[in-house]
Amino acid sequence: MSTSHNAGVAVRPGREVTSDGSQPNRIVDYQKPILGAIQQAVTGGWDAITGAMEPLTFQDDTTISSAEVLKRLIGCAGPYPHAFTDFRHDFGLVEGLKAKYFFLSLRDRLFEASAKGVPIVSLRGLPGELVHAGGGMPVDIAIWFTESWVSGDYRFVEKGRQLTSFESCPGECAVAAILEARNIPVDLVIAASGTVMSDAPCAHTIHRGGRGVQSLFVDIPHGLEAKDWAVQYVAGQFRQAAAAVGQLSGKIVRDEDVWQAIRHGNEARRAYREFTNLILSPAALLNPPLASFEQIVAVVPAFEWLGDPVANANLIRSLNKEIRGRIETGVRGGGVAENPVRLFVPGRACLAPIYSVIDDAGGAALGFELFWSFFAEDVDETGDPYQALAEWYLRKWPYSIAAPFEKRVDWLAGICEKGRIEGLLFLNIFGCNWDPPMTLSVADAIKRRLGIPSIFLTSDMPEKDAEGRFKVAGQHRTQIEAFIEMLKVSRRGERELGG
Repeated sequence: MSTSHNAGVAVRPGREVTSDGSQPNRIVDYQKPILGAIQQAVTGGWDAITGAMEPLTFQDDTTISSAEVLKRLIGCAGPYPHAFTDFRHDFGLVEGLKAKYFFLSLRDRLFEASAKGVPIVSLRGLPGELVHAGGGMPVDIAIWFTESWVSGDYRFVEKGRQLTSFESCPGECAVAAILEARNIPVDLVIAASGTVMSDAPCAHTIHRGGRGVQSLFVDIPHGLEAKDWAVQYVAGQFRQAAAAVGQLSGKIVRDEDVWQAIRHGNEARRAYREFTNLILSPAALLNPPLASFEQIVAVVPAFEWLGDPVANANLIRSLNKEIRGRIETGVRGGGVAENPVRLFVPGRACLAPIYSVIDDAGGAALGFELFWSFFAEDVDETGDPYQALAEWYLRKWPYSIAAPFEKRVDWLAGICEKGRIEGLLFLNIFGCNWDPPMTLSVADAIKRRLGIPSIFLTSDMPEKDAEGRFKVAGQHRTQIEAFIEMLKVSRRGERELGG
C-alpha cells in the first residue's frame, strides 16, 4: 500500500522555519518566478505537469505524488537558489523536474532516514550495495553539489582546504568538511585507499583524525585486474564493510541481503543503459532530446543512486518514456540546436555552468564518462555476492583504478563511435590529483584510433557575477565557442570533399 514519503520533512539544522514547520515567507520571492516559468513551459500549467508526471516510489515502498514532488521542488528554491537561477532549465521536461527534486531532497532524506534509526554512511567511491545490504543509507560526492554548488555556500570548500591543503580537490575536501561539521548525519565513513575521487589522501587525513565519526578503510590494489588474489582480497574487505554497517543497524547481514541490494543496483544500471541507448540513437543525434545541463542532472545520481537505487531506477524509467516520446516527435531539448556538434565529456564533469554555453554555441554534451561508466555493466548475480561486487569493481567498471588503461579507452571509443562524437571536452578541476594526469593519454589514444580532437579546460569553483550568480569565465566561453566552431568548419569541409 502506498503512503506519503517524507510525511514529516526533517528541518535542516540552523534553518529558520515558521511556527507550522514550513519554510519562511522570504523564499516566496524565489518561488514565484520558478513557478511561473514551470507553468508557462507546459500547456495547461500545474495540472498538466502533475498529470504527465509519474509518482516516485522509493525503496521502502512509500510513494510521493507528482503534485507533492512539484510542490517540494519549488520549496527547494530557498535553500538552493543557484539550482534555479544560474542554470538554464528545460521546464517542459516533466520527468526532469522530478529528477531535480530527487537531487535537491538528498539532505532532507538523509535526516529523515537518520531519525528513523537508519545508519548514514559516507561511502567514498565504493559500491552502495554494501551499505544497503547492512540496512544503511549511503551518501557520496553528491552532497558537495547540493550543499556547496547549488546552495552557493563555499565555506565547506574553504574549511576543507584549511584542514587539508589549498591545492586539494574542492569536492573531496568539502565533503570531508561537511562531515566534520556534522552538516549531515553520518555514523560511519567507509573510504577506499584509492578511488575515482581525486584527492582521497587529503580527505582521509580528516577522517583518520576521528572527530567523533567511526571510519573504515578499504584497500584497493591498483592495476591488478587480472589477479584472482586481488578480487578475493577486495571481496573480504567488502564483507567487513557490510558487517560494519550491520552492526550500526543491529542487523546480521546475510548473503541474500547483499543479493537483494545487487538486484536493486542492477535494475538502476539497466534503466540507465536504456537511457544511453536512447540518447545515442540515430534520431536523437540529429535532435538531442535533452539539453546538456538536463543530461548531467539525470546521470549524476548514478554514481551513488542518491541513497535509493529503487527510486533512482523508477525515476530514470519514467524519464526514458518521456525521452522516447520526444525522439519520436522530433522534440529537442530546450536551447539545443538542430543537428548540433556532438561532444562527450571524459573524466570529470564538475563545471556545470559550462553546459549551457555548449548549447548556445551550437553543440551538445551527449554524455559523461564518470557517470556512464558506472552503469556500463551489471554486477554478476551468481556465486558469492561479495566476490561478484569485487569483480565488478575491479574488472567490469571501465573507470576503475584497477582496470587497464586499454579497457577504459576501448569502452570510451565504443561510445564515441556509436554516438558519432565529434569532439571530447575534458573538464579538469583544480586540485584533482587522479584524472588530469591521464587526460592527455586518453585524448591521444582516442585521437589515434578515431581521429577525434579534444579540448582541455581547468577551473576551480565557478566564478560569480555582481549579483552572486554563477558565470562562466570569459576564456572558457571563448575556448568552447572556438572549439565548436572549428568542428563546424570541419563538418563543412568533409561535406565539400564528399561532394
